[in-house]
Amino acid sequence: MLEGGAREVDLAKVGAVGERVGSRDPCHHRHVTNPAIPWERVAFYLDGLIRPSVVGAALELGLVDRLEGRAGASPDVLARELAVDARELEILMDLLAQHEVLAPHGDGELTLATRFREVLPYRDLLEAQLDYQRHVTRAMTSHYASAVREPHRFLGALIGFFHFDARPNFDAALLDASRPWVRYMSTLTRYHVPFLLDAYDFSRARRWLDLGGNNGEQAIQIARRHPEATVTVVDTPVVCALGREHLERRGGEGGDLARLRDAVRFDAVDLARGALPGGFDGAIAKSLLHDWNEEGARRILDAVARALPPGAPFVIFEGERYDLKQRSLPDAEVANLPFLSHYRPASWYVDELGRRGFRVERVERVAEIHFMLIETSRS
Repeated sequence: MLEGGAREVDLAKVGAVGERVGSRDPCHHRHVTNPAIPWERVAFYLDGLIRPSVVGAALELGLVDRLEGRAGASPDVLARELAVDARELEILMDLLAQHEVLAPHGDGELTLATRFREVLPYRDLLEAQLDYQRHVTRAMTSHYASAVREPHRFLGALIGFFHFDARPNFDAALLDASRPWVRYMSTLTRYHVPFLLDAYDFSRARRWLDLGGNNGEQAIQIARRHPEATVTVVDTPVVCALGREHLERRGGEGGDLARLRDAVRFDAVDLARGALPGGFDGAIAKSLLHDWNEEGARRILDAVARALPPGAPFVIFEGERYDLKQRSLPDAEVANLPFLSHYRPASWYVDELGRRGFRVERVERVAEIHFMLIETSRS
């Protein structure tokens, strides 16, 4: 069941449709027993206009770092340490206290609130979402009316944070311009993939193709959960270059760099050309197809159908279509607004996959992150 209970999928074509609630497996890199916890805790600090603004300022100024390792401090002391205006810092700290970032501690001192301390293990997720939320909020103020009037002309202004560039010969400027959005997508993926690993058994194939796999964060988590698997990420040349950097860093952190170098590979491919490498017995597309219009998405599905042998699994893990008549769009999810018209119902994927010889075996809603898992195999 999708979208407030409306049945999106023709059950004659699907083996099972369900809604998964909760989680069984831990998020290994954070040792979290329920991977929904980071999203729930971070969402509170993305809500509204003032709250994310003051949280972002506290992080940028180093105020959070100053308070994280101490019991408490006064605004005057912190103003001297941070070299900022004392009165303005006092105002900021009062606002932070109103929004449960800070809490009173002793005579005139403040400390990090318990609720905010519980978010700090997921600081990367908080900072990534704050960064993109700021971009979307600015873009909406300037361009939203124009995007409604002429979406094909102005929608790009709302999603201009992303630099999709498939040039084979890229320079340092493009590499640096791509880092913020690649890091943003990688951070979301880091917290999305535990849901996917909980819901799908990747041991069904040994040689996986990760379409538009960004910097390889998903591939790394799959390879760690399934040591027998290899995962090849196909993405643009500049993203693959950033992916190799990410692999070195994550492997170094985890102490398994040598094995990850064998298990995770990168292949620079322009998906717009509709050609994929062969020799794989499984494919995954996460948060990819909504980036393309229907013609582009169909071209990618055609390429997958050509690349996979009979019986090979193909997994789609995509954001579900928002039904704004059934639920509101909270401020914490404003970053999704530019893509609302891009998300498609599960029925669209079921129909298109069926036309290309895929058997759709299961469609499952991951309610905690508003995603859907579509499990198929090549006929």
